[in-house]
Amino acid sequence: MDCHHLDPLLEALADGSADVGADAQAHLDGCLACAARLAGARAIEGALRAREVPVVPAGFTAAVL
Repeated sequence: MDCHHLDPLLEALADGSADVGADAQAHLDGCLACAARLAGARAIEGALRAREVPVVPAGFTAAVL
């Protein structure tokens, strides 16, 4: 595994929809850049999950469409 192959997996790893396999984990353990990108993506995922979902006002969909 290298940076080029790990990069497309980072979002799925960050949001938990993919498991970190042994090859990916070995690369993350040795590559500070990829580990930092994954940590950043996980921080963003956490912030998004922590946000309150806004309530859509009545009539919003009709007004937009």
